[in-house]
Amino acid sequence: VEIHPDIKSFYGSYWGGPIELEADEGGVTLIQVWNDDDFDRLVENLLGHAMAKQRIKAPLTIFIALTDEEEYVLSVDNETGCVVLEEPGSIPTREVSPSLAEFLDRLRPVNNPGDDHVRGR
Repeated sequence: VEIHPDIKSFYGSYWGGPIELEADEGGVTLIQVWNDDDFDRLVENLLGHAMAKQRIKAPLTIFIALTDEEEYVLSVDNETGCVVLEEPGSIPTREVSPSLAEFLDRLRPVNNPGDDHVRGR
C-alpha cells in the first residue's frame, strides 16, 4: 500500500510531542512522534487501525489527531488526502477539510496555563 505523501510529510519530518490546538469544531491534539520507539508504537497502532478498516471494507485512513470527544479521531483519507472525523475502525463520519494543509492552516494555538514563562512574559 502506498501511503499518501501528506501523511509521509506529517509523520516523517520532525520529532515532537503532542501539540494541543483549537479548531472551529473544538480542541485537537496532533499526534507527533517523539523518538524511534514512539515511531514503532505508532506504526503498530496504524497497522491495527488499517486491519480494522480492511475488515469492514472501509477506505484506508491514517489518524493524525485526537479530538475533545474521546471516541473520535481525525484521520487523513489515504486515497483523497482529505481530513475526516471518525471512530477508530469505523467508516468516517464526515469530511472536516479537503486537505491536511488546509486543516493545519486553520488550527489555532491553545494558551495553556503556565505557558507564560515559556513565552518570556
